[in-house]
Amino acid sequence: MNSKLSKGLFSYYFIFISWILLSFIIVYSYGYNESFFAFQIGHSFYSDTFFYYFTQIADSAIACSLLILIGINKSKNDVFAGIIAIIVSGLFVQLLKNQIFDTWNRPAEILKSDPRLIIPGEYLFNKSFPSGHGTTTGALFLSLAYIFREQLYYGIILSILCFITCWSRVYLGVHFPADVLTGAIIGSVFIYGTRRIPYLNNTSEFLSKKGTTIWIVLAIITIIFRLIVRFIIP
Repeated sequence: MNSKLSKGLFSYYFIFISWILLSFIIVYSYGYNESFFAFQIGHSFYSDTFFYYFTQIADSAIACSLLILIGINKSKNDVFAGIIAIIVSGLFVQLLKNQIFDTWNRPAEILKSDPRLIIPGEYLFNKSFPSGHGTTTGALFLSLAYIFREQLYYGIILSILCFITCWSRVYLGVHFPADVLTGAIIGSVFIYGTRRIPYLNNTSEFLSKKGTTIWIVLAIITIIFRLIVRFIIP
């Protein structure tokens, strides 16, 4: 796969790394728990509603479907690499959440006695680190950046959307900032690594020759994967 750092990718990486570093500085300054309130600002009925629906972009099945819809006629190789990375990184993060960081609880549990806590949506209590939605977000938007690698402004917009999606997880009170930041990095690393698998080009070229039908089947598989993660994996 062509991995040249073109102007679109450069702008994406530059802004992505910038807000990741700035966010980690805030986390370091305030601490893991207290940094939550530094990001959970600007609540209103309209913003609560917006973020509740906007954050669904980070659902793995929706993310894969978006990749197919946006990229199938532009770069099937990039779409295929993105889907593989989303699936594998999702499983990897579920392993971390359930086997290593299973005692890391969410804001609703840790900050339940703090009057500043606002949770406008679903109440979740455990297995906070790292964020699965954050991981999918990092993988999704870097995949899109590769698809639009030659467009400078696309890279800028996609990186900003990546930040907003990650921020939505903190805004909705389901994760601490460090959870989503770590997840976004993991998702991005998996995209970078997946694109360097030697056989991936041949596989994606085979899929490309098979036409749209196999991509629809692939989309269905990703939805099944999402249902397994959502309802079967504890």
